[in-house]
Amino acid sequence: MTPQTKMALLRLPRDKECPYIVVPARRWKYVFDHPALVDQAGFAVLNNFLKQYHARCRWAKLPEVDFHALRKTCVTNWLEGGVPPHEVQKLAGHSSVETTLKYYAKVDHSAIDRARQASTAYTMPNAGNHAG
Repeated sequence: MTPQTKMALLRLPRDKECPYIVVPARRWKYVFDHPALVDQAGFAVLNNFLKQYHARCRWAKLPEVDFHALRKTCVTNWLEGGVPPHEVQKLAGHSSVETTLKYYAKVDHSAIDRARQASTAYTMPNAGNHAG
């Protein structure tokens, strides 16, 4: 997700009681007020908010990015922010940490740059001066 997309989504109006941008607060409250609509882990089993997501993208004059790109960005940000993978798995509602890491975590260019810097920052003492 581009920085411009992130900022546009953050500017969208939303209800302070609802943690989601693309789910109307009224819908979120309705789902959680009806236990039959919530699974054992407490997650809503209804996944019908794509219409609202697309409407908000149009409102913000953003290209309609695949919704899972948002989930992937969120998972990646949590992992890069230091949240342990097993906790990210639970937050994302995945049945296994392998799903979280294989399909949702992505490596961005800043991670590659950090790895490169870490690799070049380490030098072996007395490299090239082998005794023997």
